[in-house]
Amino acid sequence: MNQAIFGGLFSLALFVTCAFAQDVPFTVDRDVSYLPENRAEKLDLYLPEAKGDTRRPAVLVIHGGGWRVSDKAANRETQIAETLAKAGFVVASINYMMHPNPIDKKDWASDKAVVYPRNVWDCKAAIRWLRLNADKYHIRPDAIGTIGGSAGGHLSMLMAWSGDEKELDPPEYPGISTKVQAVVNLYGVPDVRRPIGKGWEHSKTACGKGWTGRSPEEDPSLYSLISPVDHLKSNSSPILTLHGNKDETVPYVYSVDLQSLLEAKGIRHEFITVEGAPHTFMIQSQKFGDYRAKIVSFFSDVLGKP
Repeated sequence: MNQAIFGGLFSLALFVTCAFAQDVPFTVDRDVSYLPENRAEKLDLYLPEAKGDTRRPAVLVIHGGGWRVSDKAANRETQIAETLAKAGFVVASINYMMHPNPIDKKDWASDKAVVYPRNVWDCKAAIRWLRLNADKYHIRPDAIGTIGGSAGGHLSMLMAWSGDEKELDPPEYPGISTKVQAVVNLYGVPDVRRPIGKGWEHSKTACGKGWTGRSPEEDPSLYSLISPVDHLKSNSSPILTLHGNKDETVPYVYSVDLQSLLEAKGIRHEFITVEGAPHTFMIQSQKFGDYRAKIVSFFSDVLGKP
């Protein structure tokens, strides 16, 4: 089974030789509509310079922020999108429906406001939008990946492994597949029945409660539906996971446990331990190393070279 566990410094030494094979010029179309006109959420579309009629794989960037905050143009998301666009991928970085209230750090799960299923639907609608516009933007519709950090990692895995699950089917663009062929997970939550944050070992509060308004005990079928690990099958899309072993928000052990599940199912997977990294880190930084080439290599290997 394709599993690799590397420390941050080792990863840097290994991947620094895998420099980008190309540095493709690209443009960015900001605030492109991909949802109905009454929706404020848009996407930023990164378009590599066209090569005649050549089609390219596409990657959907889903930002993090606890399902409540952040933006498609945040520093991490911009770094990811620019890295992939320079490598020749068409990239869509999306905003999606956020929880309406800020996080109460003392009791973040007490807010009963509900953003599900719209946040999940928006991500799936964006996948359909890419396929719908495949001819216009020279996209290979059978070669779409997702990448995201934290909450975006959860949603990216859910997109990759839930496929055309009818119970998660968005109302937009019916009849178009929402399947994804590859996923890069940056310290996301594979199972939203589990708690997150400091003191998680002693908590019984599922991290999904803060955006669904319900607990696993109240609605076990819902939690199965929105937990990426419950969608795993032997033919599930390959995954690359990066996780810092000093993460105090999403426990590092959750990604370790995920590798065991992937191994048992026979799913292609790679796992990089980023030594000393906390919950959030860039894919290239002086302190924690440079993982850009590895991410590009993974997507190129699974989706095909741009």
